[in-house]
Amino acid sequence: AWRGALDAGENMGSQGYWHVYGYIPGFAPTHGIKLSYSSQKQNNAGKMYYMGNIATMPRGWSDEVYGENYRMFSADYAFPVYLGDVNFLKMAYLKRLQVIPFVDYATNTKVVDSRGRSATTAMYSYGSAVLVDLAPFAIGLEMSVGFRYSINGNNGGLKVP
Repeated sequence: AWRGALDAGENMGSQGYWHVYGYIPGFAPTHGIKLSYSSQKQNNAGKMYYMGNIATMPRGWSDEVYGENYRMFSADYAFPVYLGDVNFLKMAYLKRLQVIPFVDYATNTKVVDSRGRSATTAMYSYGSAVLVDLAPFAIGLEMSVGFRYSINGNNGGLKVP
């Protein structure tokens, strides 16, 4: 994908982005692993502002970290737990529980001074999402409800060569 700002040539540049992902089998027949890689490049030499990110930040990180030369790798391991169509107080029929542990790792390189020196920030997060697939009030409309917990970190902070 490519993005540019209309009628903002002196203030903003352009941005390129690509994302690739794939699935491989897990340790059991119903398990799966999703591997993904994203890359984003902002062409903003001589410009005043960054464009908003197209690429996602590691889970739990703010999207206000603007990426000039940004790369992210993610791995998710999903395994469902069959609940046996449990009737919960006649309010919902619970179908299955999904547990999805994950790890994200990203680097963001920016030019930090007028001599063109760059600095790289490493960002990571890991955690898990827990989802319950259910059908409320037996109306046949299936939905997922859950939560995600992540621990964020910065591996070494800013590195200037």
